[in-house]
Amino acid sequence: MFNQAQREFHYCAKELSQKLLVKTFTKEDIKLIEHLIFTQSWRGSVDAVAKHLLDNCLLVHPDQILRIVNRYSDDRNICLNRSATLYQLGYKEKNNQGILFRECLKHAHSDEFFIKKAIGWSLREYGKVAPNEVISYDQQNDTTLKPLSKKEALKRLS
Repeated sequence: MFNQAQREFHYCAKELSQKLLVKTFTKEDIKLIEHLIFTQSWRGSVDAVAKHLLDNCLLVHPDQILRIVNRYSDDRNICLNRSATLYQLGYKEKNNQGILFRECLKHAHSDEFFIKKAIGWSLREYGKVAPNEVISYDQQNDTTLKPLSKKEALKRLS
């Protein structure tokens, strides 16, 4: 389904994969996840894979988090960079603030629209459970974060 051109097939494949693989991911499944990210590099498809497959795979295999996030973050492919920033979107209180803030700073210089949006989105989601930390992070990095990232991060915070 992921090899089809239409994004609706990608979303369906993501849903099926999530339901079938959740809590049963193996370390080798990261190859499948990477294949899905590279096969159809549509923003929505990449986001769905990062938020619903990569996130669950890394929850099942926390010993792989730094290895995978660092590799994705250091890659020249912006879809992998975006995935390294977004994978914690649904983690709420389980979010690793150190990794999140490091990833945001690492890519803060990027002029890529979808990287700037990913930074803002990730910070905004984390701000739902840790608003003071996100506001403080924003203030400390006021001149580093791009305006779009800041706007998205603080959208629902006062």
